[in-house]
Order: sequence, then C-alpha cells, then structure tokens
Amino acid sequence: MKVLADTRLFYAAVVLSILPLWLVTYLPMVDLPQHAAQVAAWRELLAGNDLYRREFETNWFTPYLLGYVLYFAFSSVLSYTMAAKLVVTISVAAVPVLTDALLAETGGERRLRWLAIPGALGFAFYFGLLSFLCAVPLGLFLLLLTIRYERSPTFGRGLSLAAVSVALFFSHLLVLGIMTLASAAYVIAARFDQPRTWWRQLAPLAAAAPLILVWGFVTYGGEHVVRDTAVRYSGTGEQLQLLFGHATGIDLFQSWPVNLIGFLMFVAPALLGCRLTTDYSRYLPFACAAIIYFRFPALAFGTAFLYHRFSIFLLPLWLLAWNAPAEQSTPRASYRLAAITVVSVIVSISIFNAWRFRGLQSQSHDFTAIVQQIPEGKRVLSVVRKRYVENFQYPVLLHHATWYQPLRGGIVDFNFAYFYPQLVRYRPGRQVPVDERFVSLPYSRSFEQINGAAYDYFIFLADEDEGYRLFGEHGAGIDLVAQQGPWWLYRGDDPN
Repeated sequence: MKVLADTRLFYAAVVLSILPLWLVTYLPMVDLPQHAAQVAAWRELLAGNDLYRREFETNWFTPYLLGYVLYFAFSSVLSYTMAAKLVVTISVAAVPVLTDALLAETGGERRLRWLAIPGALGFAFYFGLLSFLCAVPLGLFLLLLTIRYERSPTFGRGLSLAAVSVALFFSHLLVLGIMTLASAAYVIAARFDQPRTWWRQLAPLAAAAPLILVWGFVTYGGEHVVRDTAVRYSGTGEQLQLLFGHATGIDLFQSWPVNLIGFLMFVAPALLGCRLTTDYSRYLPFACAAIIYFRFPALAFGTAFLYHRFSIFLLPLWLLAWNAPAEQSTPRASYRLAAITVVSVIVSISIFNAWRFRGLQSQSHDFTAIVQQIPEGKRVLSVVRKRYVENFQYPVLLHHATWYQPLRGGIVDFNFAYFYPQLVRYRPGRQVPVDERFVSLPYSRSFEQINGAAYDYFIFLADEDEGYRLFGEHGAGIDLVAQQGPWWLYRGDDPN
C-alpha cells in the first residue's frame, strides 16, 4: 500500500479531481448562477446603483454570509465565472485535505484519505449550494479543533473553537448543526467516564447558540413560509442510493454501476485489511451524522433538499473509525491489488468528470453569444424548458440564464432574492409575480399575470421556438432577435 501512503501522489490526485472545474466556462452547478447574481446585486447595492436600490435590500443577518464574502472578494479581482471556480476549488479540495488531518489527529489510517477525494464533488456541488459547500471545510475544521481542545483544553483553543462555531453560523446553519452534534458526540465518548468535565468541553461549541435563537425567533415570526411549509421525508432506499452515488463524485446516482462503486468505497477500508477501532469516540461522529442524514426531512421550513446535503460528511467521518491493518493480516499481494484498484478508480472518476465537463463547452459558447447581444442593465425574464444536458442527472441549466445578472449588470427573474435566507432580498412591495412555480410551469399564467411588459428581454431555453406560448396576443410587439443552439432571445415591446 505504499502508493496510498505517498503524500505527493495524494495531493496530485486532489489536484486531478478539481481539474474538471477549469475545463468549462460555466460550472455544471444548478444554483450557482443565482449565487453569482446575489454577489453581483450586493456589489451594486454597496455602490449605490439606483436600479438595484429600488428593487433590493441587504439582509445582513443571514447564515449564508461568509461564502458570499469570499466570492465577493475574489470577484473584485477576477471575473464572476473565474471567481466562482476559485471558491468552489478551495472548498472541494479542502474536504480530502481536512479528512487527512482528522485521520492524523485521531490516529486513524491515513492511507484511507484517498477515499474522501471523489465525494467532495457531491450533492452540494452539483446542485450549486455554494454557501453550504463553502461551509463544509469549516465544519470539518470544527471537529478537528474539538478533538484538539478535548486533549488539551487551553483557553486559546477554546476561544478558537468558539470563534469557528460563530463563523459557521454565518456560513451555513445546517453545517453548524450537524458538525456541532458530531463534535459533541466525540467529546462525550472521549470523556464518558468524566461527566463533570463535559460542560467545559462543550461550552465553546455552544458559542453560536444565542445567534441561532435570535435568528430563529426573527425568522419564524417574520416569514410565513417557514411556518406554513409542509414537512416531507424520503425513503431509506432513496437515501442510500444518493449516499452511495455521490460518494463517487458523479451525479449519475441512479445508475447501478455508480452506486456499486460508491458502496465499495464505504467497504474499501475492510477490503484494504483495515480494522475497526475500539475507540468509541472515533465511531460516534459518524453515527451521529448518519442518524441525522437518515432521519432529517427532505423539505422543511420552506427549504428543499435538506438531508441530501449531509451526504458529503458521512464517508470522511466513517473513515475515522478504522485503524491500520494488523501485520500480515492480509497477504501482501492482496494489499497491492486493493491499493492499485482504489487509486485507479479515483483517477478514472476524475478523468470521466473531465470528459463530461468539457462536453459542456458548446453550451457555454451558445449562451455567451446570446448574453453578449443584451445591453447592460436590462431586466430579463428566463424561461427554461430544456433543463438537462447529456451525461448529467441534475438540471444544470435550470438557472443558467441568471448569469446575465453578474456578467452584464442587469436583473434576471426568477431570482433568489425571493427567498428569505438570502443576503440580497426584494424590498417589501417590490417582489415580482415570477416565483418558484413559474420556473417549473412557465406557461401556467398569462403574460399579464407575470407582468411581462416589465421585461426588456426574454431568454428561452428550449428545443424549439416557444415564444408564442408565453406572449400570446402580445407577441406582435416582441421580436426574436437571436437564436444560438437551444437559446432564443426576444426583445420586449419597449426595451429601455
């Protein structure tokens, strides 16, 4: 297993895993264009842009802040597309690196760190959950600091742990929740026979509790969608399918070969001859995270895809529960074969992703050509009828037209400013009729009902011209000005 022990090869594999991100102009992340639009709107609000100040306001007390701050900083010196790649690259690469640090800190089998590489490109990546993805490394870092503080509870370490807890609140509340509980589980198991010390060990992890209480009170009282949304759960079979599928870093999680590879990644420690530890403190973070994953709802508080996000934590935490193989426990030839297989599969996944991502470039060229024909600072309506592309399971084109907002300084609807946790929200009374339902059923309401006359341009993504279905009797004053691949651009009756 020397190949797995080689740190240089490990980091080379990490670099190879993120290489696909740099082979395409627009990353195949469903919600990413909306997050780019959030950062662009925030920048325009800070600059005093009247167009944005009329429509939007800044929601400073948001648990999504730090990811946007990082994106804002990078996009100050890079394009929005390049800055997005840099933010995502750092977040994705940090997952296997921090897994390695956790294995080293707990005395686990560090050669298992390779298994954490593919899954960093999991559900949160493909669905474009930027704030969550940025918070994942911070969540793993919280556990790392907890372990160090448990062993040496100095004031400085406690303060650092509390600071990271507060930072996690402003990064993503769900990551704070699951990793605080996983960290607390570690502490209780490690000091099970010393219950009087628990309060001191757990106190720094509670640093964000006042913020959570205030935010929860304000949000529950002020947002009816939080109170009124139904709670929905998924079946265990679906959860296992997603868990194993996304451990591979390939979003084709309904494919049985992909699921099989993901399952084998969870059993790979045993195949490599590793032994389960007898140290319960190394089991419990995984057990805690697994319970949350399988018991958490899919939809609640006006937010969808909840438990799905937690899948990124389960494999790294599972690896902590394994020790190095006993001497001569497995024949040397079997070690070598298993190690070579692990490396080959991980490298093959990266190469496969590079091929898939590169295949999106023709779509990128078509979209860029359309966007360049829209003047800056216009109001645009996105109508999406073709959400999927070949070799990707998620609807990576769902919000693609929203890239116009950061690239050309206009406003695109549907817009995430509609949602309560976002950094930039519509001002009271300025919320438009184009809501989430319009994204799924764009022709379910009339042109008048969506206030279509307020838009300067309309971007359609469809296999054929469907403008007539939206415009109806108003079509005579709306012109088709460009068509590139599946993209259709219409100019409104009186564009400003």
